Amino acid sequence: MNHPASPFHYFRGYRLLVLIIVTFAYGLWFTQFGPYATLSTINPGLPLESRLFYTGQKAAMILDSLDLYGRKIKYMSLMWDIPFIILNGLMMEGMFAFAIRRIPLRSPAWNYLFILPILYVGFDVLENSFLALTLATGSVLAGSLASLCTFMKMMTYTGTATLALVLTLLGLAIWGFRYLART
Repeated sequence: MNHPASPFHYFRGYRLLVLIIVTFAYGLWFTQFGPYATLSTINPGLPLESRLFYTGQKAAMILDSLDLYGRKIKYMSLMWDIPFIILNGLMMEGMFAFAIRRIPLRSPAWNYLFILPILYVGFDVLENSFLALTLATGSVLAGSLASLCTFMKMMTYTGTATLALVLTLLGLAIWGFRYLART
């Protein structure tokens, strides 16, 4: 699929810049002032999503110990995390698209990079779903599945974000050198 026809190349130019700014602004609000920030003041061990690993029993125990207000904040945090997940995934897709256009990486095999943010989004949505299920039912199995998804989310996010940043910086450098060579 060529660049103009690909949906992954929609965020380019000012759209990519706006997407990056909106993602960082939303992330700042969500993690510093929003429901996610409130979680750490409610109960020790929260938020579970920031840990690399926890057991299903630990997740069920921590979530079961929440009072009505704590449960409300946890559900709100899970709900407001969805736009953050989507924005992060779109931002990394846009960064990969930028790098593919600027480096230039012409082989169709480079399009497989677009799978990485989709994997991250999938694991993060599953993590939220299993945490909500654990909160609603107290199920240790759901907590264990949430833990597995948290670990996979962290691994895919770290790898994807690092690769997107490195390729974007390389794309910016090549773009800058080409611009300087023309002047």
